[in-house]
Amino acid sequence: MQKVLLQVFKNPLIIATLLELLFNVFGLRLPDFLTASLKSLGNASPAAGLLCIGASLTLRDLKAKFALISTCTVQRLLIVPLIA
Repeated sequence: MQKVLLQVFKNPLIIATLLELLFNVFGLRLPDFLTASLKSLGNASPAAGLLCIGASLTLRDLKAKFALISTCTVQRLLIVPLIA
């Protein structure tokens, strides 16, 4: 149990959440230059995430799951708009 809790509290998302909670509770603010830098980094995160996902794909994986990918694509592009 202690090992699991240690792993949870080592997670960067948990650490960031706890730090933000402390900042809000005590009314602390980051310096403006740091806030601007972190905003720029945060704005780049979705693009970097998509790049990493794309880099991890291989054609072999796509061929192996072609039926599943095709079904999901048809559902998302044709069926969902008809329902909505």
